Amino acid sequence: LGALPVFGTAWIISGAPAAHFIFAAVPPTLWVLNLLFLNEFPDEQPDRRGGRRTLVIELGFHRARQLYIGLTVLSYLWIAGCILSSAMPPAGLLAFLSLPFAWRAVALSRQPDFGGHFTQAQAANVQWVLSAHLLLALGYFFAG
Repeated sequence: LGALPVFGTAWIISGAPAAHFIFAAVPPTLWVLNLLFLNEFPDEQPDRRGGRRTLVIELGFHRARQLYIGLTVLSYLWIAGCILSSAMPPAGLLAFLSLPFAWRAVALSRQPDFGGHFTQAQAANVQWVLSAHLLLALGYFFAG
């Protein structure tokens, strides 16, 4: 998940590894990180009672939520920066079509206890991650 499939696929298609593949691998890494990270939130209390030390427990619910939002924003800033610096093809902007799903997941995460809608936040998060991966891949395909 994340960087390895992106880097590996680019390597297989091109026939040789290249440093610029890493630029394409960063957003999917952040997306998968956030997908797994969000799933820690509902387990905060049981994990705390069980003596586990997850990121949500270590940071606290509010700061963990801020990290989730920050990683979401960073993924899009990364793509924009890479495109502006020509490290990524302009067609990579297709990934921005996933923003409505990201916005929904972030909006729900900003509410105390996810406004009682954690399952909807998870669904939006999964929709975001899957659509963003597909759209970024399509951007590279069309740039091709």
